[in-house]
Amino acid sequence: MRFLSLTNNKIGKIIDYIESDRIPFIYYIFTIISVFYLRHLLEIIAYDQPVNLHQFFHYNLFFAAVFLPTTIILTVLTAKKLKRVAKSVMALSTLIFLAPLIDMIIYGINNYQTRYLLPQDHSGTTHLLLRFIGFFFFEKTGDPKIGVSYGIQIEIAIILIMIVVYCLHKNSSIFKSIGATLLVYSSIFLTGMAPYFLLILRRIIGENSLIFSDLEISNFFLILVFVYFWIVFYLADKKSFIALIKDLRIFRLLHYSLMIVLGIALGLRTGSYTISFKSVHYLELINLFCTLFFACLTVIFFNNLSDYSIDKISNKKRPLVSGEISPNIYKNLTLIFLTMTVLFTIKTGAGFIPHLFLILFIGNYFLYSSPPVRFKKVPVLSKLTISINSLLLLTLGYSYVVKPRDIISAPYADLALPLPLIWIFLTIFTLGANFIDLKDYAGDRVEGIMTLPVLLGLKNAKLISGLFFAGAIASAYFIIDMAVEMTTGESYVLIGIIAFFALLEFFLINRKRYSEKPVFIVYLTFLTGLIITIFYL
Repeated sequence: MRFLSLTNNKIGKIIDYIESDRIPFIYYIFTIISVFYLRHLLEIIAYDQPVNLHQFFHYNLFFAAVFLPTTIILTVLTAKKLKRVAKSVMALSTLIFLAPLIDMIIYGINNYQTRYLLPQDHSGTTHLLLRFIGFFFFEKTGDPKIGVSYGIQIEIAIILIMIVVYCLHKNSSIFKSIGATLLVYSSIFLTGMAPYFLLILRRIIGENSLIFSDLEISNFFLILVFVYFWIVFYLADKKSFIALIKDLRIFRLLHYSLMIVLGIALGLRTGSYTISFKSVHYLELINLFCTLFFACLTVIFFNNLSDYSIDKISNKKRPLVSGEISPNIYKNLTLIFLTMTVLFTIKTGAGFIPHLFLILFIGNYFLYSSPPVRFKKVPVLSKLTISINSLLLLTLGYSYVVKPRDIISAPYADLALPLPLIWIFLTIFTLGANFIDLKDYAGDRVEGIMTLPVLLGLKNAKLISGLFFAGAIASAYFIIDMAVEMTTGESYVLIGIIAFFALLEFFLINRKRYSEKPVFIVYLTFLTGLIITIFYL
């Protein structure tokens, strides 16, 4: 009994040391990265795994998809601060090098092939349930040297024991400690069942293949990581999370998301090379929108940091001005979102185009809003940034449905949008987009930002912005005409609908009690209708 008490005391001291503020958090991040690299090297040696980037990203994302929910579960059930729990989980991750070492002792080098729980290895739900219950006692793949090895079983068992000990140290009851451990085990087991979830997607879209690539599984895990990231963020800093959601600029996010969808629609109808989407393409596309979300947050934060003095006058509810998020946290979040954008564009495996275009997207907005360039100060033409970024995302969507899909090997002509469409965006859309400066008129005037409202006055700026934005709406007819062959009757009906939306936008921009929200709602409704028309007309 005394031995158990002394052991528990020593373990408690180790946990307290790991979670103390004496060790900077960045050290734990470097630790887990180093461990992931070490595990990958040992996997190559122990299991004769091929050496390539897709597999490397795949394994790292697998471990991220295991340790992130583990952190979430332990944070919720122990009711402790996420930062401290995360430190312990990242320290616990050092145990993942055990499996390949143990397997090299048991099986020798290159004598075992690890793999997921595959549909072809397990006959139905009953066998899967038995596999869940008896994970540490039997393995059935038809080959004694393929599947979940003894090393993996021992490694997971040790980690689960450590989780029980951790929960008990945090004064959790024995029932809650066992419950947390079962939840962690369940999340690991479900992560190992990734091919089953991919098979569901394949059956929905009519695929029957049972071969799963590193790229496809990586994209699946990337979606999980995206979801876990936001849960972790909420648990780490609920106040900042809520403030961020309130300042999300959902209309701008929807605009850029719909630009990608419009590009896909145009690619399907006008592209010289078209492809049929497979499950991996759907997963890549979902991750593209996840990446765009991080990119949009990055540019929002860049803009808010640069426009602090303007927002103190025109946008007092924004979190940086209101004090809901401190400047230091705001800057750190900006770097985190930028990092996530880069990582997501690299790990989707969708080629160089998403990385190039989304980093350009962020870079253009940085030049627009931030010193020393601050292109926002250039009268009228500053909105060229919005047009160029819209075109980038249009081309990005277009590239998803044309071959070849990699800009390095693709002739530019295969990826280029129709020239008239480019001119519509660079001229009419650029001038019409000046309506977004109407709400910032007071702050821009004080700061000397020469926007169209500051130069011409609010009334004249509304008139000009309204005319050009109505013109941008009207130009949709030519976009549809480029992609779709219409009958005379369909053409007249379309002209009538477009004219209605153009006039409505002109009215909404020029009314006395101007509000940006209705303008965006009508615009996004029209843009959605435009996409549906191109898809189905």
